Amino acid sequence: MKGFFDGDARLLQALLAGDTAAWQKFILQYSNFIYRAIIKYTDGYDEKMAVYLHILERLHENRFERLRRFAFQAKLSTWLTVVSRRLALDFLRSKYGRDFRLKKIRVVSIDAEPDYLKLLADTATPDKEMAAGERHEQRLRLESDLQRAMAALSDKERLAVQLVYFKGLRIKEVGKLLELHSAYKFLGRTLKKIKVEMEKRTRFSRIRVRDAFEGEAHE
Repeated sequence: MKGFFDGDARLLQALLAGDTAAWQKFILQYSNFIYRAIIKYTDGYDEKMAVYLHILERLHENRFERLRRFAFQAKLSTWLTVVSRRLALDFLRSKYGRDFRLKKIRVVSIDAEPDYLKLLADTATPDKEMAAGERHEQRLRLESDLQRAMAALSDKERLAVQLVYFKGLRIKEVGKLLELHSAYKFLGRTLKKIKVEMEKRTRFSRIRVRDAFEGEAHE
């Protein structure tokens, strides 16, 4: 049982000691558990993001007071799911009153892994008449190259891209969350790294790689 919790214990120990990188790794590793725990409570994008950020702020406040109370009687992901639901309910009740469930609620599924195809969904291509099968195959190749380029990033760079492009957070919110001095410049440099890596593969043009990153970020 001890070995089962070693990874969580090491991460929490570093986080509680004030290691900024550990907090960023925590967000990267557990954001999906938080998001999946709260997504059924509201169907509005802005409200989902508000609840998500509220939970991260509550976990971070008072030098991680809530996380200090975690007693390793369960997996951290299990405990975090329960805490996230409670904090989400508190947030929504404070906004709508105790009868907030009368508000329209829609259950939405989410995969455990980031949906890289979302980034490519609106990519403009000059060959709109391309056969559907060939077009699908090309998108899969582009997705594969994108994943390889993402894997080459640092944890902080990868997390920033995931939060902005895959989770839909605004750049300023991500900058505050990750304690970036200049979120726009940081994200710009990160996207340049991805583009350079992808452009090394001659099967894709610069225009197609560029288009894959246009129109997706929220300021």
